[in-house]
Amino acid sequence: MTKKIKICFFGDAQSVHTQRWVSEIAKRGFEVVLISKNFQHVPGVKVIVLSGNRNKLSWFLKIWEIRCLMKQIKPDIVHGHYITSYGFWAKASGIKPLVQTAWGSDILVSPFKSRMIRVLTQWALGEAALITADSLDTLDLTRTYSNSARFEQVQWGVDLNLFKPAEQVSEPVRNIVSLRGLNQNYNIDIIIKAFAKVRQNTDNIKLTIAGFGPLNEELQNLTKKLGIEKDIQFVGQLDEVSLARLLSTSTVSVTVPSSDATSMSLLESMASGLPVIASDLPANRQWIFDQNCIVPVGDVDALAKALEKILADPVNSKSLGDKNRDLVSKNASRQIEMDRMAHLYLSLL
Repeated sequence: MTKKIKICFFGDAQSVHTQRWVSEIAKRGFEVVLISKNFQHVPGVKVIVLSGNRNKLSWFLKIWEIRCLMKQIKPDIVHGHYITSYGFWAKASGIKPLVQTAWGSDILVSPFKSRMIRVLTQWALGEAALITADSLDTLDLTRTYSNSARFEQVQWGVDLNLFKPAEQVSEPVRNIVSLRGLNQNYNIDIIIKAFAKVRQNTDNIKLTIAGFGPLNEELQNLTKKLGIEKDIQFVGQLDEVSLARLLSTSTVSVTVPSSDATSMSLLESMASGLPVIASDLPANRQWIFDQNCIVPVGDVDALAKALEKILADPVNSKSLGDKNRDLVSKNASRQIEMDRMAHLYLSLL
């Protein structure tokens, strides 16, 4: 009987992105272990929790425990998800080959905050055999930290059987949807203010905000201040099935963060056949080619204008949505991307 290849991942078990990645790899015949600070059951995956303090020092205090775990687990490959935290643990494990995946802010933002974070990033990536990221701008930045790694753009991937265009949309009210977290980076307040402007001249529209975060109460208060709370619904974080259902009854999706790599919510919206309005970031321009759907970061008026154009022209909206579906089908299928990732793991041995 052929021995299964064992991969030890380091990542946040409570992140749906981590869950999807490790479970997909487990489905492809690998033995998968996930080491995390947080517990979450993941089908087909052994999850090990390293509990303790939540401060920054705790990442260093767990190194000895990680080394001891490696002697027990004996992985063939280790893979860190998020360079400046779990990627640090993956490197500290001492196991090779080492794979690292950059998520976005860990490369686009964190290393520029202090020299110490830059040094740790360099250390975490310096001996990696393979580095992946889901956007070209993120991947290009990782190249500045390693001279020897193989670099691959790999998407988390969309379930194209779940996220697909609705056969019929008979909703009397057109729904604008935001799927991003309720924190500062995602500029949900800009979306709410733009919606308020559009609502002044456009009938039968609503805004659904699917996400959670520390600004929840502040954003709900903003809707009351603007007098539009009856037209905006906060539904919290949704599972994949509920998210696909929401997108199937929506008209347009909006994602306008200040900083981002390739967003799963962007790809899922595109796969659902929706036009997407996105902030002017390199990762977004990699997917959105219609200039009318790209808006400057933080520009309420530009976003309102873009929304009005989409809502006023359903024929063009449908055309944009069809093109989006086609693009994601060809370049961001979860099945294809995770099959490719499985082959990349095998190539390291």
